Amino acid sequence: MNHLKILGLGLGRGRGSGMFIMLGLMTAGVQADLNHLVPVPVTLATRTDTFTVPRQLAIYSDGASSDSNVCWVKRLFDQLHVATPASYDTAIHVSTRTAAHVRLLIITNATLGTEGYVLTVTRDSILIAAQTTKGQFYGIQTIRQMLPPQIENARNLPAPQKLPGCVITDYPRFAHRGTHFDIARHFHNMTYLRQLIDRIVLFKCNILHLHAADDQGWRIVINPPGSATGSTITAYNNLTAFGGQYQVGGACANCFFTQAQVRDSLVKYATERKLTIIPEIDMPGHIQAAIAAFAQAGITISSNCWNPCNAVYTGTGVGSSNLNIAPIGAVVDTFVRTVWTQMAALFPGTYLHMGGDETPVGGTTYYTFVKRVEAIINSLGRSMMGWEDIYPTTPALLPTTINQTWNSGNDHAGSIFTWCNRFYYDQDEGMGGSGYNSWCQKGVTLTMSYSASSSVANHFGVEGAMWTEMTTPANGLADRDMWPRMSACGELGWTPAAGAVFANFATRMQPFGCRYCCMGISQWCHDNAVTWQTCAADTSTTPTNALSNYNWQPIPITPPTSIIIAYQKIPVSSDFRELPDAVYKIIDIRGRLLGVSSGKDLAVFNRVKAAARGIYFVVDKKGNVAQKILRK
Repeated sequence: MNHLKILGLGLGRGRGSGMFIMLGLMTAGVQADLNHLVPVPVTLATRTDTFTVPRQLAIYSDGASSDSNVCWVKRLFDQLHVATPASYDTAIHVSTRTAAHVRLLIITNATLGTEGYVLTVTRDSILIAAQTTKGQFYGIQTIRQMLPPQIENARNLPAPQKLPGCVITDYPRFAHRGTHFDIARHFHNMTYLRQLIDRIVLFKCNILHLHAADDQGWRIVINPPGSATGSTITAYNNLTAFGGQYQVGGACANCFFTQAQVRDSLVKYATERKLTIIPEIDMPGHIQAAIAAFAQAGITISSNCWNPCNAVYTGTGVGSSNLNIAPIGAVVDTFVRTVWTQMAALFPGTYLHMGGDETPVGGTTYYTFVKRVEAIINSLGRSMMGWEDIYPTTPALLPTTINQTWNSGNDHAGSIFTWCNRFYYDQDEGMGGSGYNSWCQKGVTLTMSYSASSSVANHFGVEGAMWTEMTTPANGLADRDMWPRMSACGELGWTPAAGAVFANFATRMQPFGCRYCCMGISQWCHDNAVTWQTCAADTSTTPTNALSNYNWQPIPITPPTSIIIAYQKIPVSSDFRELPDAVYKIIDIRGRLLGVSSGKDLAVFNRVKAAARGIYFVVDKKGNVAQKILRK
């Protein structure tokens, strides 16, 4: 009954106009089950009824719900059409109707917080209710897991599709559930990072911690400050023109992102998936690429460097580079402020990560620098993060500053839990093979990663770290090293401690062997603690219809004077003369065919117009609505 009361809050709000979508789908399988959800929900009550996906699927979103969430639901069910092709038409229009098959509602329920949701599946409908659009998004990811693994690439998808009746109430244990990825040691391109985002949100991770600069490379363009002239302009341009041309092992041509790429292709993509990117620019150490870039322009910003100072370091050592911070001179101070000012402009999240680890200079000199970076970041309206080395700083850091622990002996309450013997994915998984580090712990198995559940209480959150000294895009080892351990991290960040039982987790992970492959993860560790299930999609390493890298334009929720279809807004009109010459179908709101025009035959249009009542649509052969007609 408690579930029904929660649901009632959503149904009784009576919000105004919303969005209603008709999707034509092949009625399509195998009934999904509720025994393989990762993370495991807080509460799950089963029902005896089952929702069968209809051929014509209607989606409703109230006026407070997110455009990108509507797109996500649409995209999920579009996959059924791609997998089992049939001619269909798609119509999207504004409506106050709530009697749809899938409904997205904003409700008031303090238990859910900002990321929780209630998912109710009955014979007639799927309801995703949450206090925020972020909570709705995580409910959508649960539906994504309830559908078969092949939904990820729309191949070999069984039919018809059914979802089991249930009521799920779910919310996270921690606000910070992160994945750290290093693009400095070995550069990984935009396509990979976007795929990674779509993979980690499936497990309800909400943070991508992007390690974007180190000794081996500088990966984001930093524009010279307005006061810069001559060699100083060259030095800043060199950060990527020189520092972005290397990685571990040698040259890496144009291995960096422009600010436009970061803003428009990465941050926007992440935001649509309710994920925050936290950039890390490590300083005052781990900074040889910047030291070399400035040295190439004849400017010295270092007190320590890899030899020679004017070359990017391409090895795998640590601890030999450092900015000249004794004291902090004007050139270094301007450099630091310029970097963080531009990072704050690119990345809209609360936190910016200064790194701060493994420096050859310590003591008061080091702590003075840490406080200076903290002050700069704070002046930009952000809060600072750093590795455990920044704690404890004297004088004390601000209460808003978060540190990240990678050694168990340096852990403390309020930090981000990233112990290297649990969550460093470059460490050997204990399953044999090469291409691992083992300096921290040889044999960081899936079981060991999951065992961190008992240690993470009183932390700010959890984060799995993928360092890439040993991994390249070509060898695919990043995927092998992260999965399935990153799935475990996602569950530990979301599921209450009492629900984090490894034996249960191992059982729920079984079908993810198939899902990983359908997601295009060509290599992953077949940890023997799990009896992995495979599927026909295992041979496919490049899914052509993957959910990953799906680019939509947000669908605006507008008054009923506009038609929104194929992500374009078309004014309502009764005049067909402005339509391009093409073949059109005319359909009603239920998708029934009213007529076909060959070459924009106005006689056909007018005949249907005279006979039809209500709302109907003119649809081109690609399924895009060219015109909406309302005849009373």
